Amino acid sequence: MTLIVCLKGKNGMVLASDSRGTFGDPRGVTAQNDNQKKSYGLSKYVGVLMAGSGELGAMIMNEVATDVKNRNLEGVTPIMNAAREILKRRYDEWFARFSLQAIPNVPTPVRPTLVVIIGGYDLDNTGKPVAQKIYSLNCHLDFAPMLHDYGFALEGVAQYALYLLNRLYAGESVKNLLPLAA
Repeated sequence: MTLIVCLKGKNGMVLASDSRGTFGDPRGVTAQNDNQKKSYGLSKYVGVLMAGSGELGAMIMNEVATDVKNRNLEGVTPIMNAAREILKRRYDEWFARFSLQAIPNVPTPVRPTLVVIIGGYDLDNTGKPVAQKIYSLNCHLDFAPMLHDYGFALEGVAQYALYLLNRLYAGESVKNLLPLAA
């Protein structure tokens, strides 16, 4: 069961994830792997967190990382747009006949879940970081970009974390946000 979190702080940002991959229906027997990679540093100022189909996401994130490097992209918004383009293209290619979301009483397969949080800084024309932003892209919403303007973003099994963040998050220094993310 995944939990990924991105927090804006006064002097930086915190991006955190667990490393557990759970396979199978959680109502029955499942298997686990505690070595899943769910966080990616795509540039000096941008990180990506991933929840959902780990192996599928890893293939796509490797492609995104290569694209960001080859195009020398920097800044959270340009990198989010590049990631969205690749995510959408791959899902449209691989899952064209799958529904975006389940339709009641219609036996159509649903796309495998993949949600990414992209957090970091946009830059001014001199390359200086100027604005912290957090975006999420969700496969079930066709990777429409969603801007989180309240200081944090969560994905995965997040109900307890959301409860705590709504009470404890104050956009403090990174030093104080690290234990909150943990």
